Amino acid sequence: YVRHEKIKELKPKLKIEGYKSYNGTADLYIYFFEQGYRLLKDNGILSYITSNKYTRAKYGKQFREFILNNTNILEYIDFNGVKVFESATVDTSILTFKKSNVKKSSFLYCDINEKYKKESELEKFISQNGFEYLQSDLSENSFSFSTPKELKIKKIIEKVGTPLKDWDIEINSGIKTGLNEAFIIDRKIKDELIAKDPKSIEIIKPLLRGRDIKRYSYEFADKWLINSHNNPPIDISKYSAIKEHLDKYYDKLKNRGDKGKTPYNLRNCAYLDSFEKEKIIYPDIGNLSFCFDNNKMYFNNTVYFFNSDSKYILSILNSKIINYYYNFIASTLGNGGNRAFKVFIEQLPIPKIPKEQQKPFEILVDYIIFAKEQNFSLEASLFESIIDGMVYDLYFEEEMKRGDCFISDEVREVIKEFDNSSDMIQEMYKIFKDNRTIQRGLIYRRVISVVKIINGSKK
Repeated sequence: YVRHEKIKELKPKLKIEGYKSYNGTADLYIYFFEQGYRLLKDNGILSYITSNKYTRAKYGKQFREFILNNTNILEYIDFNGVKVFESATVDTSILTFKKSNVKKSSFLYCDINEKYKKESELEKFISQNGFEYLQSDLSENSFSFSTPKELKIKKIIEKVGTPLKDWDIEINSGIKTGLNEAFIIDRKIKDELIAKDPKSIEIIKPLLRGRDIKRYSYEFADKWLINSHNNPPIDISKYSAIKEHLDKYYDKLKNRGDKGKTPYNLRNCAYLDSFEKEKIIYPDIGNLSFCFDNNKMYFNNTVYFFNSDSKYILSILNSKIINYYYNFIASTLGNGGNRAFKVFIEQLPIPKIPKEQQKPFEILVDYIIFAKEQNFSLEASLFESIIDGMVYDLYFEEEMKRGDCFISDEVREVIKEFDNSSDMIQEMYKIFKDNRTIQRGLIYRRVISVVKIINGSKK
């Protein structure tokens, strides 16, 4: 195994050699694929077993485009989650293609999943479980494989929704300090700094990390950021207590790459004002979890965010449908979570509906946020289920109405503006629990084919 960081000085030579798949962070096997293609005669066939990371990784986009435009894929065998080589921890796949510009419409796809036993015959398993897949259903953005039923669901979600990037939002990451031990402090140190110099409070900000963020809520761990920013550069001499604190780490501060005008300053951040505005935030690793922040929280670089006051968007992002869709397009980690790269989050399809129709979603989000703050877990769970039901109504209206599971109209009839009281949470919980139309929809939807696939899929 060769880490690309160790040969980074050689990487530019690959670009000079004219590899169309070139990307500065791409794994080396990408170039072996393209070199193999170069060596093939017309209609020649190549088959490699490699890591399958190129199917979804950002660095693989040029390679995916190259494959789609220059080859006929003959087979793709995915060993995702099955350990093929004892010494290799990466998930592997076998890609077989023909060097041809005459496009073949389909190829054999097989997911070697937990049903496969190593002692059994692989060829037999593939013949029994593989199926034809259209090459035209693949995109350079991501090679996302699925059964025909799952692919149909994915296409409907994309047709109904508008990609998040087209909602006039800009996704940004939290602040990279270059030395967290110096700039991220606990309450004890914060209080000591303010006691020594009251002006310290001017540049100390509440901080969230990725691990603090949950669905619709966050758990503040009493961490604080020394925001000695660089635009314009903070003059640290005006904050004597903070300078004294940072001086303990001066050598490390001086030698770090991510710094501003002086070792005391953080790197430039063009969107620093965005931290002070309302925003939707989510962690960079793990299962999708979005929450709303209007408390001017700051974040380290394990958090992403975009400025928005739309609790409607928040409700859709936290839905089972979006989680299902995201698992198609994103890179999955070994523990089942995902890396929430900007390129994937921007693709999430959110239905554009009139403001008036967004209102019940927004009110339900207010219920959930309050219920979670008060540890009303049963109530929060029911409100989330109702949002999920309404989201199914948005994407699969025909199926929900045919199955007598459409609840959106009834929710609009009975829902009440939130008055920030526990009494209303209890009142609305009882109203929803006792409403036959809503309860029937929540129960009966479980047998609807599309709901069963989305709720039960392991993809």
